Amino acid sequence: MIIKTKEVYYCQYCKKHGLNKKQMEYHETICVKNPINDRPCFHCENLDKKETEIYGQYFDGSEWSRKLDLLYCKVNECFLFTPKNQIKGNQFDLGDENNEPMPKECKIYNSIKKVNKSIFEL
Repeated sequence: MIIKTKEVYYCQYCKKHGLNKKQMEYHETICVKNPINDRPCFHCENLDKKETEIYGQYFDGSEWSRKLDLLYCKVNECFLFTPKNQIKGNQFDLGDENNEPMPKECKIYNSIKKVNKSIFEL
């Protein structure tokens, strides 16, 4: 019988685990439960999904297009991408339309939060 003892690495935010230290360190940077990745947009009523079409080219030069539902801020009228997308480099070039990273702080969200809080206090 062979008995092996291995080190297991755990994400301190979501408790995901793995045997590779580097992979788990990377996971912690993109973990949705990591407080650094939390944005007010995730809790805002102005965040919605909006369908848009993206275009690109294959290696042989032929073009392709695809319809996607992307996160959209109704107040700022722009598409947003998450911190995870930013770290991985998965954001799309939308041409004429704005595709911005989610802000760490948002004045619009704070004003909505105060209005909702004052309504509940009445």
